[in-house]
Amino acid sequence: MELNERHARTLALPDFDVEALERLRRAQILVVGAGGLGAATLPLLAAQEVGRLDIVDPDVVSITNLPRQLLYSENECGEAKAPLAAARVQALNPHGKVRAFTERIDSKWLAERGEGYDLILDCTDNFTTRVLLDDYCAAHHTPLVWGAVEEYTGQVTFLHGKRGIGLKDLFGELPKERPLAAGIYPPLVQVVGGIMAGEALSWLALGTASLDGVLCVYDAREVKMGRYEL
Repeated sequence: MELNERHARTLALPDFDVEALERLRRAQILVVGAGGLGAATLPLLAAQEVGRLDIVDPDVVSITNLPRQLLYSENECGEAKAPLAAARVQALNPHGKVRAFTERIDSKWLAERGEGYDLILDCTDNFTTRVLLDDYCAAHHTPLVWGAVEEYTGQVTFLHGKRGIGLKDLFGELPKERPLAAGIYPPLVQVVGGIMAGEALSWLALGTASLDGVLCVYDAREVKMGRYEL
């Protein structure tokens, strides 16, 4: 009973019962990227007691990350993000399992460790990795929550769900290299990360995803949101 008391307000929601919460506690999620979107998404997943969270990110904390990557502090600059994120996640969910990987994810990594995940979150800003994850999820029928942010605009979608839509169905061929990095409005990252976490939790707990095959575009400057269905 004590474990459920922390979720009293969640359990008061329509359709969200103890069985839904137990499904989250059994879920296994891979989060690729512990930067802006990963740092925004991970605490929300951990706070709902997702059973296992694996975090992959080869980067270290930079002073330029701090305005939008709220898992990290200035005295941690130069340290690897994945272990720091894992420690924060474990503190939020002491009953769950958390693993950190500091290598760059590639096809070999996925072949060796990719089996068994109920869902993958793409929180990267690397087109090569985005295509890699999309191809892997298509081949293994694994749902993929995808998000992107740039300047004042964010995008989120849910791929390889019941509709079977992939990244290339939405965007066609993605470029192999990312253009020169643009600015990012820090609050935008939290909004997009929150939507990504919401899609993941809804799918795992309730079996539904509002953005299954739908592209959500959020304009933080105008505070407008659009939905574009394939």
